[in-house]
Amino acid sequence: MDHLVPALETALGHPTNLGLDLTTVLPELTMAPYVPMMAPLLSMHEASMTKAHDEARRLGSALAGRPLDPPLNCPKGV
Repeated sequence: MDHLVPALETALGHPTNLGLDLTTVLPELTMAPYVPMMAPLLSMHEASMTKAHDEARRLGSALAGRPLDPPLNCPKGV
């Protein structure tokens, strides 16, 4: 699904589109558990998944610690 990332980053993060504050976390070798020829790379895949999950948790914690912008087109206090 790596081929989808640039399009998603453009659609979601580019200022002329949605302009979201976007950070992409990509694990590597995601097909290793499913492709027999990639079996020697399974430990690298697992390490990459662990790293990606740790990064996602770190980003989520950082996001939770900062004030969120109010929703667009919503009256104040709603």
